[in-house]
Amino acid sequence: TKSKVHVLYVDHKGHPAPLSSCFHATGTRRLSSSVERFPPATITEIDSAYCPQSLSFHDVTSAAREGYSPKAQQCPLCFTALSLGVSEDGKTCFYNCGSCGWNSTSCGLTQPVTAEKDGQISRVELARALEELGIMLSAKREKAHQAVAAHSQALSSAWEKRTKQQPQNKNLKDGPEGWSVEALEASLQDKKKLYSLDVPTEGISINVEHVSLDDDPAPASETVLSDISQIALEMSFLSQGFEQPQAMGDLLPLPMPYRVRESRRCRAELEEGRPGILLKPKLNPLEGDSSLRSGHGQWWKKDSSAIHVMPRIGVLKHEVHGTFRVFLLKVTNPTLGPVRLRFTSSKYQGERNAFMESTGTDTPTYNTTMANLLVDEIFEQYIESVELHTSTLKNMKQTESVELLSAEDSFIELGGKSREIPFEVQNWKFDESAREESAMRLVASSSSTAFFELALANASATTSESSSQLAVPLALEVEAGNGSWESSLIPKSTKDESADW
Repeated sequence: TKSKVHVLYVDHKGHPAPLSSCFHATGTRRLSSSVERFPPATITEIDSAYCPQSLSFHDVTSAAREGYSPKAQQCPLCFTALSLGVSEDGKTCFYNCGSCGWNSTSCGLTQPVTAEKDGQISRVELARALEELGIMLSAKREKAHQAVAAHSQALSSAWEKRTKQQPQNKNLKDGPEGWSVEALEASLQDKKKLYSLDVPTEGISINVEHVSLDDDPAPASETVLSDISQIALEMSFLSQGFEQPQAMGDLLPLPMPYRVRESRRCRAELEEGRPGILLKPKLNPLEGDSSLRSGHGQWWKKDSSAIHVMPRIGVLKHEVHGTFRVFLLKVTNPTLGPVRLRFTSSKYQGERNAFMESTGTDTPTYNTTMANLLVDEIFEQYIESVELHTSTLKNMKQTESVELLSAEDSFIELGGKSREIPFEVQNWKFDESAREESAMRLVASSSSTAFFELALANASATTSESSSQLAVPLALEVEAGNGSWESSLIPKSTKDESADW
């Protein structure tokens, strides 16, 4: 059967990753990725944080100290940012969720407002009402926290009292002669009685239940808020003083947590003493937005994403002809300058076993079977098991080099000849009689795009006999210098010709 084909790029740590998760350092020829595999190729640093509702931003120190936005609130059911709602008669305002329809009238968080002569409510009056609602909400949260503090203090006192009153048997000896099963069971029963007498159960709506491994599990009881998700109940439980909500009136608006803005650095460059910055955001989350006068689209201080530099490889067709599995690949130049490239066999042997290296083994070992491999970052698609066949393209001959022109604006060249598919690609058919082993050849090229044919011998039934997906390594060589790949900012090497690729 035909399955979806994915093209992954290998970073400098040997981890396959989609191109959208890769970064290309401007000073070296290393490819880094943000995939969560060990050992990681990049590190993450938090630069700033901002409120997703008011868009107010803070530095790392102040954001870590506060943790939550002092003005914004979120819905206790669906975690959507709450807005200020006004009743139909225009006399009361409250917190309102535009997603699930929840409002704070159920928990008594309302504030009267006064309309003007024309029936409209001024912004000053709405700001005053919003401030008063915040004060009322803080008071309700403080009251809930006081109940929790009192219960914690009573619980601590009970445990301390029980420890002091517990008799200590000075005649107890170590070893089999100092204890018996009967004495152990009697001691457990005495401790159970002490627990039931000393633990306070009044003053807070938390049910204390003593569970024994010998008892049968009790059936789960239905809660009053059965139509609310368990995650929402747990979040409300944590934010409102650990008091289990029993009805809709017990749910209070949740504080809005800050969202962080992260930067990434290459681990290999950091080890060599360079900054290694791959991605660095701006402090203000609005910088780059069209609402500002300048800087439209400039969202980052630095962005070394590989999608802007590395040639993009996609699969147009995937067919099975006898014992051959054939792919028609499309290679696109994303840069603003010409790029010369070619394909050849790869020396990639799989992910390095870092755990074996930590034991002091001199010979590196590689894992050809990779589990939970990320293949699509946008849809968060993973493949449970991938089997790497390193010998399939081991003897593949190098393809001829092709020069791709600079990328052109899709809207400017809409309908132009540069966007047309070559005739050789439209009428492409795989000739099985002309192939005896795995090979790759150039089909056609047009402007900033080239098309290659990849044929894998004896790979038609590989994926059907095993639960693992088939993967083959392939090397993409790009010429740096001589007018090629100048946008990568990598100077031309002067050692030998092979070092320029």
